[in-house]
Amino acid sequence: MGTQQLLVIIVGTIAVGLMIAVGINIYNEYSIETSRNEIVSQLHNLCVMAQMHYKKPSETGGGGGNFSGFILPKQFKKTDYGTFSANVKNNQIKFTGKGDEIGKNGKTQIRAVATINANGFSIKINN
Repeated sequence: MGTQQLLVIIVGTIAVGLMIAVGINIYNEYSIETSRNEIVSQLHNLCVMAQMHYKKPSETGGGGGNFSGFILPKQFKKTDYGTFSANVKNNQIKFTGKGDEIGKNGKTQIRAVATINANGFSIKINN
C-alpha cells in the first residue's frame, strides 16, 4: 500500500505541475493578444483624430485639407500598453505603435503601423 500511495502522490504532483505550466502559458498568450488588440484600437483612435483634423477648416484650427499641424496627443505618447509616434507630412501620417509585450516571434516587441491619407487609413500588425 505504501508504494501505491507514493505513486499517487508523484503522479498528482506531476499533474498539478503540468496544469500550472499550461495556465501560465494561456495567461501569457492572453496578455500578448490583449496588448496587440489595445495597440490596434489606439491606432484606430489616432487615425480618427487625424481625419477630423484633416477635414476641419484651417480657420478653426484644423488642417484644411492636409495633415500638417497635427500633433500626437500627449496621452498617446506613452500608454499602459506601449508607446506611439507619428510621422506627419502634408498628405499623410504614419503612426507607429510599439507594445510593451514580446510579440509572436518571441524576440521583438509587438509593433503595428497605421498609415492615413486623404482616401482613408490602414493598419498593419508587424509582430
